[in-house]
Amino acid sequence: GTTISSSQVNTNFSTLATAMPGAKKTVAQGIHLITSTTGASLVSLAVTPPADGQVIVIGTGTITFLQASPANNFVTFSLNTVAGTLKSPSIIHAFGPYSDSAPGVGQLVAGSLNIVDVFPVTGGVTTTIYLNAHRDSTNVNKLQAEYPGLTAIFVPNTLP
Repeated sequence: GTTISSSQVNTNFSTLATAMPGAKKTVAQGIHLITSTTGASLVSLAVTPPADGQVIVIGTGTITFLQASPANNFVTFSLNTVAGTLKSPSIIHAFGPYSDSAPGVGQLVAGSLNIVDVFPVTGGVTTTIYLNAHRDSTNVNKLQAEYPGLTAIFVPNTLP
């Protein structure tokens, strides 16, 4: 039976919005060749959380290998706040065979990329997360990421 002002209602909505998780997503279009043996960024996502908390980041995409040589078929991915820099945890995608007499040269093999990491964030401060990759040092086989993407889910430090 008590009258409430619109500013009190708006404050309640702001408090609720800050306490609830939020999500943001980006997907890079097309095919991205992975040629760097030292690390390169495939896609990035900037998030500015409403409060202190964590951001759960999920990297996805399709990885393809076109074999010209049956050896050196791997690429390593990680999520990081520094472009082009790999860190743990990382995920390695590899494909055999590993000898010249084995079948498989000339094949186009595809696999799914799924990697997850958690980053602490500060309310009101923009944090950019990168999906980074580097490949084997021979750079013989064609390795590429198709439609690499990032999804960030914000989780506040406190429960309402």
